[in-house]
Amino acid sequence: MITSLVGCLVFFDDYANILIVGPTMQPLCDRLRVSREKLTYIVHTTAGIVSGIAIMTTWIGFEIGLVTDAFNNMGYENVNGFMMIVKNIPYMFYNIMAIVISFAVALMMRDFGPMYHAERAARLGTPSTAAKKPAAEAASDIEIGKNGKVWYALVPILTMVLTIFFGIWYSGAKSLGSDVDPFTLSGFRDCIGEADPMPPIVWAAMLATLVATIIAKVFVKIPVKKVYQTWLSGFFGLCETGIVIVIAWALGKVITDLHTADYLISIVSDGVSVAIFPACIFLISCIISFCSGTSWGTMPIVFPIEIPLVAAFVQDPTNSHLVIATIAAVLSGSTFGDQTSPISDSSILSSATSGCDVITHVKTQIPYALVPAGIALLSYLLIGFTGISALLPLIAGAAIILLIVRFVGKSTDPKVLSSQAKEI
Repeated sequence: MITSLVGCLVFFDDYANILIVGPTMQPLCDRLRVSREKLTYIVHTTAGIVSGIAIMTTWIGFEIGLVTDAFNNMGYENVNGFMMIVKNIPYMFYNIMAIVISFAVALMMRDFGPMYHAERAARLGTPSTAAKKPAAEAASDIEIGKNGKVWYALVPILTMVLTIFFGIWYSGAKSLGSDVDPFTLSGFRDCIGEADPMPPIVWAAMLATLVATIIAKVFVKIPVKKVYQTWLSGFFGLCETGIVIVIAWALGKVITDLHTADYLISIVSDGVSVAIFPACIFLISCIISFCSGTSWGTMPIVFPIEIPLVAAFVQDPTNSHLVIATIAAVLSGSTFGDQTSPISDSSILSSATSGCDVITHVKTQIPYALVPAGIALLSYLLIGFTGISALLPLIAGAAIILLIVRFVGKSTDPKVLSSQAKEI
């Protein structure tokens, strides 16, 4: 629950979320026998999904630009792109349902599919193939000082979080220059949206490392040489991740250059009822982002084609629930593919920072992604054919998820698992 809450709090950038929450929560989850698979799933879920629906993130400027350009090309030059994005938030069924299921499995302590077996192994202390070390062994390797203080951990973490947050703000303000006042609410939003998050993340990592080193040397009396060796081992652990990400980017670029997305869209767009468009567009976005491993690469491909396509069947595209649902379907579908693809950079980063094998992460996570994706697909069909408010599908979807977790999931309560193991 704490991991999910922390993941929701670090909402302003998905990479920042992964780099902060994964390494921070990994030692605690290991000591409490929470599987690396579950940790990676929660970290990955709360990263891109929360960033995709929050209104002050590094995603928002990119999304506003795509939506505004699509409407401008249709002759609607006075469309407020930000308000269009805000209106579509209730229709982002996949994102919202994915958050619901992540909290449901944590609160009810019930899992299903491969995740149940991973959690069961972690609870009973048996080796997990997903982790670089079994949870029990990893926990025993942690050196616990007798005079440890909570602030020893909190200060470096807060340093990283605050540096990233204000660094992104500063980066966006510098990019916009005198065109915006960064100290107003709208200006602050624009700065966050226009920022390049990569430099602030590097600043934050180095500054947090320096702060942690000072604390380790001055207060814990750890030699600088040992601090450096620890830092270096962490760096080498991510080198393999960097190589995999480069290969994943190359594969995604090949798929893009083959115009796979245009082919899929052309198949679905011909002879399909406008009522089914949001559901079809959601499926297309899921497939494209899964194959390419990128949500940001999917949205620029789908938006310019699908928004005008749906707008041609409605009287007022700027106020049509079908157009808004279409925008949400693209964003939600892009997020689904990015979350479940083994070649997604966020999948690879989440696995690396949480100490889990990426393929194992994808296998254990997919059932937890398919459930909200199925609910989202049905919700878009309901919206298209009935025109009902988004509130009803949200309530029904949340209820379905709770029922699935309760009756399909199996208990991972340590007491229940221990008693079962004794009976066996």
